[in-house]
Amino acid sequence: MTLPNVPYRHEIVSSEPLKPFLGPLVSMLGTGLYFSQSMRGEIVGGMGDPLEEPGLNQSSSLRFMTRYSRALTELLPQVGKVKLLRQWAGCYDVTPDHSPVLGETPGVTGLLQMSGFVGHGFMMAPAVGRRMALWMGGAQDEIFDRYNLRRFAEGRLIQETFIIG
Repeated sequence: MTLPNVPYRHEIVSSEPLKPFLGPLVSMLGTGLYFSQSMRGEIVGGMGDPLEEPGLNQSSSLRFMTRYSRALTELLPQVGKVKLLRQWAGCYDVTPDHSPVLGETPGVTGLLQMSGFVGHGFMMAPAVGRRMALWMGGAQDEIFDRYNLRRFAEGRLIQETFIIG
């Protein structure tokens, strides 16, 4: 069975430190803009690009900086003069329904999947890893039926998906 996962570049930028003024993560569902303020005061954020083609592109782009800067200053005009110091890119692991693949891999005995988390893998890994360990020990868990790889071949795509970035 072929994994339907594809990589998409995701760029992030960090500003110079500012006096703390922002508590929670801010996410704009319409533009995909998200940002938060680190404990040292930097504004760290990113946004997806719906025009981006899939691929292992991990370079930084001026297009991202332009889109991000405009979206951020439209929302927070007071950060318009802030210096952006670091920019980097990595890849999101994306499935056709933007939901992870969990559990057994049909046709490959013993290969278990925990992939396709988009940008949420780092946050979800501890909980999903704990559930998988219990499941491997014989515990019943519907999550491994719901998010298994077979769903793509069977046309059972996950409909309720929420992605930040």
